[in-house]
Amino acid sequence: LTYLPTGTSLTENLPVIFNDLPIPYEGEVDFLGKEYMVITNHIPEGTYFMAKDLSLFSKYEHLMVNVLLIAGGLIIILGYGLSLFISARISRPIQQLTQNIQAIKQGQKDTYLPTSYKDLELNEISSTFNHYLHDIDLLIARERSLISMASHELRTPISVIRSNVDLLRRLCGQTKMTEKQQITLARIERAGLTMSDLTDTLLWLSHNDEQPVPMERVQLDEKVQQLSSELVYLLNSKEVEVNVQVDNFAFNTARTACHIVLSNLIRNAYQHTQQGLVDVIQKGSCVTIINTAAQDENTENIPNLGKSTHSLGYGLGLQLSEKIIHRHGWQYEVIDQPGCYQVKVDFQAAK
Repeated sequence: LTYLPTGTSLTENLPVIFNDLPIPYEGEVDFLGKEYMVITNHIPEGTYFMAKDLSLFSKYEHLMVNVLLIAGGLIIILGYGLSLFISARISRPIQQLTQNIQAIKQGQKDTYLPTSYKDLELNEISSTFNHYLHDIDLLIARERSLISMASHELRTPISVIRSNVDLLRRLCGQTKMTEKQQITLARIERAGLTMSDLTDTLLWLSHNDEQPVPMERVQLDEKVQQLSSELVYLLNSKEVEVNVQVDNFAFNTARTACHIVLSNLIRNAYQHTQQGLVDVIQKGSCVTIINTAAQDENTENIPNLGKSTHSLGYGLGLQLSEKIIHRHGWQYEVIDQPGCYQVKVDFQAAK
């Protein structure tokens, strides 16, 4: 800042930066590599000259910009971290509720969710869910009780049927029966055996899943051939060819359950093939049953395993077969195509 009173020589006392500048003047001047804001003006007592170094303002400006950027970044990071913390705090109880629901095992009785959450809404959800679980437990208990009582009640007439079949055989031992009489008696005997196995299976299914099942030695190839032959009467008056292929194989398994599954699968194939081919193939522990319908047969008559069918009252047996397979952890596969229905069961549990 320079002030020269009136009458002072400008050329001798004026700094170099103000030389050759008009008076008055206001603007930026480049001097010695720096930018200056220069203002010159007359006043009654003289003339003043002012020069301001703009580089200092640029430094302060850059500094302020950097400070604002850093502060903005910190605010963004802090806000993001705070949002993560809040969302985790909010979602943690929900995640805990989800884990508790997933921890409930299928078929496990008297297992309920805790109602000690901090949030009132989650406690209400848990209470509602527990009420639903309680209703399911009561329903399962009633179902098992009904099945158990029905199975016990069925055992008596089934035993009567089987004992009377044996009595008829002994009584008819002295007099030769006709072929039709023998066929009828054999059917009654087979039906009694099937019903006996079904009631045993119903009783077994009504028990706790964790109850140990007795394992017995089963010659699977003989079992397949036996059932394929015993059930062949279902193909009477039908143009159906049966192809049975077996390999010598014996293993330990639940004999009754294995018998029920094989019997119902083969029976299902025989009953619902009116014209065509039934293949029963056993390799090791795996049994594959394929019923192929002839070209002119209505393939819609081939039902899936587990669908009820009223033919000879074996719909229940088919549903039980699926339950038995899943209960034992046996490997099970169904391929349903137009004109061809294939069921494959591996009687060794998947590892």
